[in-house]
Amino acid sequence: MINKLLYIVNDKEIIDDLKKVGVKNFLFPLKDFCVGFNNTYDFGEIENESFIFINRILDNESLDLLEKKLNDNRDKIKGIVYDDFGVLYLINKLKLNVITINYQNHFGTNYQSINENLKYNDSVVVSTDITKKEIEEILKKVEKEVCIFLFGLIPVMYSRRTLLTNFSKEFNIPTKNNVEIDEKISKNKFIMVENAFGTVGYQRNYYDGLELLNLENIKYFLVNPLFLSAKEQIQLISDIKNKKLTLNIPTDKGFLYKEIIYKLREDK
Repeated sequence: MINKLLYIVNDKEIIDDLKKVGVKNFLFPLKDFCVGFNNTYDFGEIENESFIFINRILDNESLDLLEKKLNDNRDKIKGIVYDDFGVLYLINKLKLNVITINYQNHFGTNYQSINENLKYNDSVVVSTDITKKEIEEILKKVEKEVCIFLFGLIPVMYSRRTLLTNFSKEFNIPTKNNVEIDEKISKNKFIMVENAFGTVGYQRNYYDGLELLNLENIKYFLVNPLFLSAKEQIQLISDIKNKKLTLNIPTDKGFLYKEIIYKLREDK
């Protein structure tokens, strides 16, 4: 079970401690090619046989730069988790021998689209926008093992604009990052994380999907420990081993038991 964790690196300083408790697969947000993280890492900081995370929308200039970086570091990459299909183009062009995982959170919602995506990738991250029942149905019908988001902050929006900086300039107030906001219509809380390449909004509660650990046909369980302390991250691994969360942090089950299909009202 722990062998199947794909753990996003939030703090490189505690990797040795995480290894001691059994974590083997680390996913490094790649510097200049990731949004939504306070810490990103250049290839010189990334350990050999690691996964790299590329989740920003790329233009031609960025793709050219990424091509050089991937080619120069081809021997140290175990796998690539990506959003923009331009990354897959580069992987194929360079003939990189890596595990490819497509992660578009709002797209992997049914087995037909996932199977189409699996024609070109080793795996796909199943969306967190669907129920546990729907996830179980997908797992019965996919043609390869897929990835499940297990725990952490879930990104709900991404803009290429620097929204926090723009807001600060508009109202002439100090710029802050990692800003919590209350959305008054849905009454949900979000946290906004910005870097030079855009802004990501996360649902403020940590998603607790530990009950999904019993599912089969899984390649990796994805964990995003953003904003957790070193102590909390070590405790999280213990909780995952025990399949029960004990961390004293705000959590919810997302859409695991909440359908989002509604019948529209008929106009009279």
